[in-house]
Amino acid sequence: MHPCFVGAFADRSDASRTVIDSRYTDRSHTFDSWNTTGVRARLGAWHVPLSDLLNGAAAAGLHIERTAEAGPDGVPDLFGFLGVKA
Repeated sequence: MHPCFVGAFADRSDASRTVIDSRYTDRSHTFDSWNTTGVRARLGAWHVPLSDLLNGAAAAGLHIERTAEAGPDGVPDLFGFLGVKA
């Protein structure tokens, strides 16, 4: 599972929409977080854009068989995929 749109780059203050800013492509370690007591704020995180995740799976020789998204109010906050090595 990938926490696709939950970093500090995602403004989720309006439950009906999520606004993503330019930090989505920032791959550096950061302590920025919308949740001041969460794991990202305490330990930091490296965000991996979905394209990096999927390209890494392809580079590892995985064939993507299925994908899924989940999240409240129709806005995904998790993305997962089933990859099979041939």
